[in-house]
Amino acid sequence: MSGLIRTREDVKVLKDHGIIKMESISDEQVVKLFNGMSKPVKSTNTKNIDKEIEGVTRYYNSLWKVSALKVINKGRSIAGNWCKVFAAVLLLLLMGFQAFCSVYECRRLSFKSYSSQGQQSLRVLSLRSYV
Repeated sequence: MSGLIRTREDVKVLKDHGIIKMESISDEQVVKLFNGMSKPVKSTNTKNIDKEIEGVTRYYNSLWKVSALKVINKGRSIAGNWCKVFAAVLLLLLMGFQAFCSVYECRRLSFKSYSSQGQQSLRVLSLRSYV
């Protein structure tokens, strides 16, 4: 409801089309009234209105588009959380491997480069080689 009326011009258009029939209240008061309707509708003390609100809510939640969006959003949040955990664990493993290879020379994992002059090997730098 608060999205219908934002300015006095909106009130004038709705009055011209006969949607709003309030002649004793100023346009500014109608704007304030509609802009204050941004809070969600809660249960009231009237049983008929409560039943209608629950019926509309049930109907809205049963729509296939709404259900599909809820499932997609839930799946997206679960997948996003698992991706974050996987990335953190992978980062820790790679950092641990790098620390291990900096202390103990990992000769089997040295990188080899083939050039026109023959074979040259590039060794992984290690703290042990400088001591």
